[in-house]
Amino acid sequence: MPGMNGIELQGELITQGHRFPIIFGSRVAPLRGRHRLVRKSTRPRVRLERYVRQCVGVPRIADLAEMICQQSAGPGARYVSAVDSIVDDEEPVRDATKTLVRSLGYNNVSVFGSANEFLKSEQVHDTSCLITDVQMPGLSGVDLQDHLIARGHRIPIIFMTGYPNDSVRARAMKAGAVCFLNKPFDEDHFVGCLEKALKAA
Repeated sequence: MPGMNGIELQGELITQGHRFPIIFGSRVAPLRGRHRLVRKSTRPRVRLERYVRQCVGVPRIADLAEMICQQSAGPGARYVSAVDSIVDDEEPVRDATKTLVRSLGYNNVSVFGSANEFLKSEQVHDTSCLITDVQMPGLSGVDLQDHLIARGHRIPIIFMTGYPNDSVRARAMKAGAVCFLNKPFDEDHFVGCLEKALKAA
């Protein structure tokens, strides 16, 4: 940044007796020494949230991470306006998935109890990532995928299922699904799938 750089600012703060945690952001080569570095990109959220949580010592700082990520990535970062839609006929699963997604800082999350409910909503046109169960009354998750493709909507989809089936998985992935997760799934794996889906949006 113009004038005093981040390291010089740190030195000045130390000389003034200020000793508080600092997170450095940089688009250039990694900093050397005992500095906490977050490389600026369009997807620094999960790592940045972990660092901020360590600094401020609170269990959930998604809103703070959102603000810093926007400043770090600059205008046009894909995730800032990301809209995630969750389709599952079981309310506890919908709520748990929504909580998980929001905990990662993605606050524009909508939930639907069926594939038809989602298809009839305005979110069809705005969704950046669709997270859907496979086995549901009425249209299944893969049926929902087929309907979206037929209507010209190429939304990145993450499938979740408690009943793994290789043929269903192959059908979904062949049609362009981002991930096909078996319940219960690893949170880190889910985060990777979500980031991959938003990158493809």
